[in-house]
Amino acid sequence: MDEQTTTGRRRSDAGATPVTVVIGIGILVALFAGVITTMGAVASNESSGAQHAADAAALGGARGVLDDLPTDLLLGFTTPADIPLMVGGGTCLQNGRNEAARLASANGANLTSYCFNVWADEVSVSVKLRSTAVSGDKVSAKAEAETTFTADECRIDPGFELPTEEPDPPGDDEDEDEGPPPLPPGPMSTWINCGIGRQVIEFRPLVGRFFFRELADDVEDVDPRLTK
Repeated sequence: MDEQTTTGRRRSDAGATPVTVVIGIGILVALFAGVITTMGAVASNESSGAQHAADAAALGGARGVLDDLPTDLLLGFTTPADIPLMVGGGTCLQNGRNEAARLASANGANLTSYCFNVWADEVSVSVKLRSTAVSGDKVSAKAEAETTFTADECRIDPGFELPTEEPDPPGDDEDEDEGPPPLPPGPMSTWINCGIGRQVIEFRPLVGRFFFRELADDVEDVDPRLTK
């Protein structure tokens, strides 16, 4: 092999080396970019999943509050102001928590905080995903919902009048046998509006309280809604 051929080969090999390095770097950059893109997509999916779980938990909690109302109000009320107190009368009640936790779990998350504010008709929740495919903390999310049954704003038909006892007529003979006292009037129907439309209630004079007539059926058709 002559010297000219050897020299040409060395030059060819020397020229190929930078090209190989550039190609290798390009492949590494492409792989790195692909990994970053994939991790970003996974993180985005997990954020969406966490928010979906939070939304489901908030709506589930509100649904649970509605489903508990017939039991909460079973004993009746004397005035509408009694209603929020009978539901719990607090700003961080646990009404509906079980249903919220169930739906959070069904969507791959744990319920980390829960409050139902009966005065504001607000269910607020926080959830955290049970697992993550990327490094770092598991994704958390928050949501709020309302039942639309505004217990603190219930209003009875303003035209409804409670029965009153009529005074005994004056008699000439106090010892006269007046017979048995008259029976109290029977139940009297009217309506109440607690934000979900007019609902039938009845006043029972014998006990002096109002009672919802078909509350379970009324709230069954109510759809809670997200507020945040």
